[in-house]
Amino acid sequence: MKKLIKIVFVVVVASAVAAVVASLISKKKLSSMSDDEIRGFLDNKLSGKVGEEQLGSIQDAVIAGVRKGGSSVDAADDFVEEVEDAVSDLGDIATDASGAVEDAVDETSKDAADAADDTEA
Repeated sequence: MKKLIKIVFVVVVASAVAAVVASLISKKKLSSMSDDEIRGFLDNKLSGKVGEEQLGSIQDAVIAGVRKGGSSVDAADDFVEEVEDAVSDLGDIATDASGAVEDAVDETSKDAADAADDTEA
């Protein structure tokens, strides 16, 4: 049971790391767009879901946020590399955990077979 909890924990952490990486990649994509391209992109994604005034304020806020963070692109690249390393390490941990689970299942099956043999004798 402890091993199952460890595996679930590793999966949750890996999912969180993947979400952070996806967010950074999305921000990097927006930073390479012009203001008009960003407005068009957001219009396509949000049309029909929000009103015109709200869409305009969202577009302005996104553009301001993307333009303000221009100097942080290098820092984001460094962070992405660190996250990729962490994901790689988590993959190694998950592989070790799955091997341990397989060993535990094999051992449990062997113990159950031995107990059945003892019962028959």
